[in-house]
Amino acid sequence: PQEGFDVESNKINWSQETTIEFIEEYRKFAVLWDTRLTDYKTNHAKLDALQGLAEKFNCDVPMVKKKIKNLWTAFCCEHKCQAKKTGSSPIKRSIWFVYDLLIFLLDVDNPRPGYSSEVEPQAEQPMRVEASYYFYY
Repeated sequence: PQEGFDVESNKINWSQETTIEFIEEYRKFAVLWDTRLTDYKTNHAKLDALQGLAEKFNCDVPMVKKKIKNLWTAFCCEHKCQAKKTGSSPIKRSIWFVYDLLIFLLDVDNPRPGYSSEVEPQAEQPMRVEASYYFYY
């Protein structure tokens, strides 16, 4: 079993080092976070990626999903706090040790190539929705 893994409780001790490694691996599986990809909507592709992460960290898929959800939630909260702080004061960097590693998640809010975020006078534009922080597996 992986170091830091408790076989009886089926839990991983998510040390800072393990969490950083997890984020680096998660980033490689863009199908799990990049809504612009065609395969993002393919459950089979997502399941393969989740299983890959589970194998790498010697745990099960539900544990991987939970870790991803927790990271997203913490990142969104921290990012909102950072956005509020930059209002009138000099920019202060987050002290959360993985904030900078998760900045790539902000890319999912960019419009797809070929779509304009500007409203054309006579053409009806599809509604642009901010990146959803809810995940469907």
